[in-house]
Amino acid sequence: MQWLTERFHREGPGIPKDLPKRTGLALFAQTVWREAAELFKLNLLVVLVSLPVVTLFAAHAAGLRVATAMAQDENIYLGEDFWRAFRERFWAATLAGAGLSLALGLGAYAVYIYGQMAARDIALAIPFGLAVGTEAVLAVFAVHLFVLVSDGRRPPSAMLRLAFLAMLARPWPVLGALGFVALLWLLHVLFYPVSVFMPVAFNVSLGLLAIAFAAQGGLARVADLAAVSAGERTPEEASSPTNAICGG
Repeated sequence: MQWLTERFHREGPGIPKDLPKRTGLALFAQTVWREAAELFKLNLLVVLVSLPVVTLFAAHAAGLRVATAMAQDENIYLGEDFWRAFRERFWAATLAGAGLSLALGLGAYAVYIYGQMAARDIALAIPFGLAVGTEAVLAVFAVHLFVLVSDGRRPPSAMLRLAFLAMLARPWPVLGALGFVALLWLLHVLFYPVSVFMPVAFNVSLGLLAIAFAAQGGLARVADLAAVSAGERTPEEASSPTNAICGG
């Protein structure tokens, strides 16, 4: 049995020191694999804490804060980190979430109305397209702002400015993440009742992780540009892949 003991106790091959850090979808997949158990527990926690409804936005902000820590490969203590973020961001997340939801709801209603009108008169396709574009831009801004609210380390004016700049700098990954979230819930609806456990198991936490990855890239880029303009960082350091979460 000596050979078996040596097999299990010998050192592994390790990780080459010059191995490039994964970025983009590869890093996202690696994080999902590494944090699978924690994502399952985070999903349950967010769903349960959201049940009183009034805690919905605060629960998602706390979950997003934990998901951001996962995306940044930080050490996390799930329960402690979640409840700390929940307590500290409760009012800010509730007010921001309610306001953003109202704005997005009004935008979605405008898209619906103009879509109905455009179906009858092709000339109204232009305002319909403008309504869709406005809703998409607002959604990207809302995601960046809510990520900043979940972090809670900046004053409101700085959050608004940074979210606006990040929306302009890198909108496409966030739109892709929102599409991924929509796909998760579409699969849940299409395969119901087989998919009845999807929301409880991973839909929420996986969506939060995707949003954290997508938003952090734009926020990191804007922060890097601000640091360069302030002389705190060189352009070479700002463009380094080690300074971005999602790459590119």
